[in-house]
Amino acid sequence: MVSAITKAAAAATERRPGGFIALRWLFLVACTVLAFWNTIVAVVEEMRAQTLIVYVPVLIILCVIAAVGVSWRRVDEPPIYDRQTDVIVGMVVLILALAMKSLVNPRYTRSYLTTHMDLLALWLFVLGAAILVFGLRPVARYRWVWLLFLLVFPVPMRAVLLSMGGTSLAAGFILVLVAMAATAIAVGTGRSTKRSRRWSPEPSGWSCWALST
Repeated sequence: MVSAITKAAAAATERRPGGFIALRWLFLVACTVLAFWNTIVAVVEEMRAQTLIVYVPVLIILCVIAAVGVSWRRVDEPPIYDRQTDVIVGMVVLILALAMKSLVNPRYTRSYLTTHMDLLALWLFVLGAAILVFGLRPVARYRWVWLLFLLVFPVPMRAVLLSMGGTSLAAGFILVLVAMAATAIAVGTGRSTKRSRRWSPEPSGWSCWALST
């Protein structure tokens, strides 16, 4: 039954790939907003107070730009997708996100403005939901984007900022470094892919037979 549904969904996606991908992203964003509505409201209130958390929207935009750059990369990989593995890994990550939000975050109530453990739970939730919706292999293809999006957890940013003096100039310099990393992810992967396609020889008949077996 599951295999039949998976095949039907794959056939529909092949007919209209862009529309189904957009619907999946809308579903993922809607689930994230519903699950972390309190966190989003708290972040908006802190942004109005002009705290360090104002970098979060900029980080999200940079992650989107980096993801678009990675999506332009043409990846030649075997069409092997194990939905059971996707479900297992995705559910484990979602359980970690739930534990982070409901168990760990309340323990840091007094230092909530500094730690924001719920933002780390949000990152885990988006990662697990993406694995369930898109699959483990496509999510792993954007691994550097996910690593960049991990900076939504503000503790490393605060530590670096304080070590550099905590001034607005240091905050701007850190954002420039993050923007450089996003540009390297978006542009650098495309260059390496073109180079590999240019110099990689065509597979021989023996190698195709070995891969098929």
